[in-house]
Amino acid sequence: MADDMPGYPTYSSGPVIAASPMSRASFRPELFEPGLKEVFGMGVESVEDHLGQAFHIMTSQRAFEEMLSMAGIGYFTRLEEGQGVRYQSIESRYKSTFYHLDYASGLRFTHKVKRDMLFNQISEGTQQFGMSASATKATLGWNYLNTGSTVEWNSEEGEYFFSESHPLSTRAVGSDTTYSNWVVGTPDFETIQEAIVLLENTPNDMGYPSHQKAAYLFYHPSKRFVVDEWLNSPGRYDSTDRIKNSLKGELIPVACDYITSTMMLVRGSQFRTYWFDREPLETAYEEDFDTRDSKFRATFSCSNGAADWRGWVLISAT
Repeated sequence: MADDMPGYPTYSSGPVIAASPMSRASFRPELFEPGLKEVFGMGVESVEDHLGQAFHIMTSQRAFEEMLSMAGIGYFTRLEEGQGVRYQSIESRYKSTFYHLDYASGLRFTHKVKRDMLFNQISEGTQQFGMSASATKATLGWNYLNTGSTVEWNSEEGEYFFSESHPLSTRAVGSDTTYSNWVVGTPDFETIQEAIVLLENTPNDMGYPSHQKAAYLFYHPSKRFVVDEWLNSPGRYDSTDRIKNSLKGELIPVACDYITSTMMLVRGSQFRTYWFDREPLETAYEEDFDTRDSKFRATFSCSNGAADWRGWVLISAT
């Protein structure tokens, strides 16, 4: 609207709740809802959740999703002259079901707040509302991994997601019948090395190599400087003669606010943890006819979990 119209100054680009707190004429109702949504989006984007590094992010059009883990296929056998081909059956192992849940919250702005032009309060509150939405999703995702050593990941397998005794198939080759993805001990240089070896030697259910490659180390930000020493120092920080640091360049460090401070996680190149968005984060706005209050709400529907424990190793004393 042209600035020669009385009471309506020119608006700059960017998120706008109101043009100016100088006068009541500065408030333009038609800009209130778009401004809320834009500031809300800024709050959402300001939170680093790292979910995309821990989960395959997928969309869902169903009430729930199901995934099967497979045992794998055995080695080929030598074919002698006159012999027929030996056919193998695909052995399914565990079914994982992802049930979507709905989440919602709302923010109410009283008529008095808008009448008195407390636009800084409105803007700040809306941005924090967006941050809360993003933090809620991050907490849901990372709590699955934080509780992985105490909660069964699959009722058919009957083990925790992080366990020292995941059962292999009864058809598995070799003498091992179980495998571990938990290094029990305080995170340090040696236990990280042990976790990398454990991850990269993870077998599939048939006992054959699953060809994992250690990729990420997730840790709480309170461990930032010691992790930098472990992964980036050219020499062993804990050695008087500074011998070569064998961990340098092995893992990408990721500081995550939502991981438990007493644990660290090593993620491999092949992992099967999933996040399903049934309904993405959406917002809605309405005015209350009787009170003239403004109501701004946000909703989303999602689920997360695992179809296999392979690709993750926990480093924790408990």
